[in-house]
Amino acid sequence: MKQIKATRYTISLLLLILIPYATVSANPPDTVVLNRMFRYAEHIHPSDTVRTGVYIKYEMDVIRKNLILMCIPTLYHVFRAKQRHFLCEEYTEVSFLPNRKTERDRKSRFSNIRKNRTTLPVILRYLTPHIYQTTIFDNDILSPFDRHNASLYRYLVLPQFDGHTWLVFKPKTVNTQTVKGQAVIDTETGQILSAKFEGEYDHIKFSLDITLGDEGVMSLLPSSCSLQASFAFLGNKMKGNYHAVYGVKVPEGYSSHTDRELIEKIRPDSLTDDERHIYAVLDSATLARKVADSIAPHPARFNFAKDVLWDVIGDRLINRTRGHFAADKGYYRISPLLNPLYFGYSNRKGMYYRFHFRSSYDIDDNRELAMRLKAGYSFKLRQLYFTLPFIYRFNKSRDGYVEFEIGNGNRIFNSTVIEKVKAEKGDAEKWEDMDLDYFKDFHLSLSFHDNLSERLGILVGMRYHKRTAINKVAFIEADRPLHYYSFAPLLEVQFRPKGMFGPVFTLDYERGLKGIIRSNQQYERWEFDLSQIIHLPVTRRVAYRIGGGFYTTRVDNVYFLDYSNFKEDNISGGWHDDWTGEFELLNRNWYNASKYYLRANMTFESPLMILSRLPLIGSIMEKERIYFSALHVPEISNYFELGYGFTNRLFSAGAFVSLKEGRYESFGIKLGFELFDSW
Repeated sequence: MKQIKATRYTISLLLLILIPYATVSANPPDTVVLNRMFRYAEHIHPSDTVRTGVYIKYEMDVIRKNLILMCIPTLYHVFRAKQRHFLCEEYTEVSFLPNRKTERDRKSRFSNIRKNRTTLPVILRYLTPHIYQTTIFDNDILSPFDRHNASLYRYLVLPQFDGHTWLVFKPKTVNTQTVKGQAVIDTETGQILSAKFEGEYDHIKFSLDITLGDEGVMSLLPSSCSLQASFAFLGNKMKGNYHAVYGVKVPEGYSSHTDRELIEKIRPDSLTDDERHIYAVLDSATLARKVADSIAPHPARFNFAKDVLWDVIGDRLINRTRGHFAADKGYYRISPLLNPLYFGYSNRKGMYYRFHFRSSYDIDDNRELAMRLKAGYSFKLRQLYFTLPFIYRFNKSRDGYVEFEIGNGNRIFNSTVIEKVKAEKGDAEKWEDMDLDYFKDFHLSLSFHDNLSERLGILVGMRYHKRTAINKVAFIEADRPLHYYSFAPLLEVQFRPKGMFGPVFTLDYERGLKGIIRSNQQYERWEFDLSQIIHLPVTRRVAYRIGGGFYTTRVDNVYFLDYSNFKEDNISGGWHDDWTGEFELLNRNWYNASKYYLRANMTFESPLMILSRLPLIGSIMEKERIYFSALHVPEISNYFELGYGFTNRLFSAGAFVSLKEGRYESFGIKLGFELFDSW
């Protein structure tokens, strides 16, 4: 059977070279078969989650390595290992959800990788493909088997005598989001029986061979996958062979088995001689350590350089740290402390570094405790920013939660103080040179949120700020207080006329009260906002945000106008931020000095737009964006920003130009490292 299959692939490759590709409209019979293939999944509507056990075996060879390898996620221990050949077996439960999402829950793993660590888990997602969806792997790789992507590919249809049709395809534009290959289709039904395709995405070059299930829902899912993958980066090179078998069942009481015992019981095929030799070497080393431990009168001598500097400190500085606790109910993830891949750059902030820590604990299926530290440091502004929310989700299905947040917005700008000092003290001294317009900002907030229905959500809470003058001596000379406090109850109402996936209207109200926890700020703020992300075919999307805000009450000593929807993002999170198209070039002074504002932001994103269609450079482009932003504040009637950005496997970049009152104002760029961001 394998020989026949290989022969068919050989014939198809020869035809691929000798016969020019046909378009979909060139041959009516071809169009019929293609339309059957495109419509096949439409007739199958999975109503329940499909769960299946998957046995995965992979071998990985390290061909070349250098110091850079230890900075790459999950490869720190591969760098430190003496051997160059690794073998791993896993048992994973995969859930295919009705919404066509996939959940993977690894139950057992055994390998000769140091400390049985996970290595290159990003490749494992290639073993759970969704070929009938717009994207094959999660949100990446545009499927040639989806109708919406048909305009991106050229197809060659070759009828066979056994009721099958061979389909050969290649992209019209070579891009990292497309693949080339062939498939075997049932001519009468359009069902894809097997497929083989290859591509390159996010530093991984892959060739995937899939056999699909027989009928019903299972015909949309793989029954087995074979994958050849290679990784190369700055002198490091690795290759791996992966194989996955679906429908594996484990014996009763499998939880009482060790990882190796379980793997040996469910392994569908026997190991090869080379694979048995790898485990034999591992067993021999393990036995030698046990014998040495039994003979030695004392425990092995503690090696500070190896056990602390390399194993603990080195791993934490360079690698992400993640894991589970409390019988897998808890999860944590810590970003590297000193990994150069987490730097970014923008004109106003200069170089900055990001740090994330997140953790959660599932009380049950509908409740959890969570926290997330988001921090960053701007080297140009010499500012450290952080926010630390603690969240109790009491009803996940309704997004019901209670949140307590602590954070700082170090160095808030406001020029109103200088203006008032000049009016009272005169211009005899150079007040502008005394940093009277900069303040440290420390804040606390407590909020309660619940979706009363799919269309209506409500948030109530309070917010507390303590703002401290940067130049305390100058404030004393100006007879101004060093600290400014504010306490404010707040209310937010969200209205979604078309449910969870339509536009969202938001109304925010906040009122500052005097005399509570030393509060000396009195104000009343209103904001309104309309936002939506519109998903279009071929993973394109339009995101827009329109809104405004104003203060109806504001006494003379209120210097800080903090809007919820009009504020500076101190440390950007990269290309995959929830919202894009914020003001990139706007002077930070306007955020805290405008009595009212009207703003609009819009972003269009597409995998194939401008640079993606160019030879060579277009092959590595992943996504592109066009930005448009507009602002009206009392001091500026018309302010506009236009921008273009793109991302690839290495970095994301954006170029922006601003116009003020119809005239050129400024130009700037924004850079961020995207290296291994999704790893």
